[in-house]
Amino acid sequence: MEREEIERVERELDAILKLVQPEPTIQDKAREEALSKEPVSGGDKTTSEEYLTEEGTLEAYLFGDDSSEENASEYDAADKYAADKYAANKYVADKYAVDKYAVDKYAVDKYAADKYTADKYAADNYIADRYTADEYTSEEDEYGMEEENETAGQDRQQYDKRETGMSRTENRRGLRLLKPSDGLVAAFFVPVVAMIIIFAQRGIFPFGEECFLRTDMYHQYAPFFSEFQYKLTHGGSLLYSWDIGMGVNFSALYAYYLASPVNWLLILCPKKFIIEFMTILIVLKTGLSGLSFSWYLKKHFGVKKFGVGFFGIFYALSGYPH
Repeated sequence: MEREEIERVERELDAILKLVQPEPTIQDKAREEALSKEPVSGGDKTTSEEYLTEEGTLEAYLFGDDSSEENASEYDAADKYAADKYAANKYVADKYAVDKYAVDKYAVDKYAADKYTADKYAADNYIADRYTADEYTSEEDEYGMEEENETAGQDRQQYDKRETGMSRTENRRGLRLLKPSDGLVAAFFVPVVAMIIIFAQRGIFPFGEECFLRTDMYHQYAPFFSEFQYKLTHGGSLLYSWDIGMGVNFSALYAYYLASPVNWLLILCPKKFIIEFMTILIVLKTGLSGLSFSWYLKKHFGVKKFGVGFFGIFYALSGYPH
């Protein structure tokens, strides 16, 4: 053990000795016995204190003059050794108690943590099993209801057929002229027929020599369609064009004027028939706009009625899609 560690242990032992009251030594006990003796019988009455004064010190009385100091130092050393040993044993016992408390607390905390984990795992398994059982039960109930409804429907059809000679389904089919899917068909063909009637009344191609091009369609769309057809057939760049002014960003023109997927059919059209092809595209786009809008309403709102076709027709002929 190094010197610094020895000094540290001595300081701890000194502090502990201050808290522990030492037992009386042999010298103190002898001094008390000498002081408590009765006076000598007969003659002069001499007390124990006078006797000790006359004879000398207590050490001389007990041990003699020669060995008094040596015996006192030996007893002091024995007392200090006993106190140090007691303090060391107490320190070891306290340290053992602290370590045992720490170990016990760790074991308790670990047990609590393990129990919490086990309880949580059991709870999760219970919830999962409960959810699976509920889902299975709901599927069985739904399947049973479907079977009951199907059986009830078959019974009702058999009853109607016996009474009227015609099943309810056949009767409904006979009364219903339009199916829900007919709304999408109407949303496409009604605007197309309307545009054809207008073309025939106005003498527009193919019912006359007139064309449908007016204002911006004549001054902007026709040149853009012509340039787009040229790029599709000759492999030009769709990002930039030198044929419009002194050069222009063609990607912006395409995004604003030509982005309809139907316009890619220009690749099949000769250059001299672009205006006629644009007239046909107007009719086709009008019908497709009504069809797409009706389909959107049907999917978005979950409506399965013929009435969605009317809204598609209104949208297609409103002029907004063009």
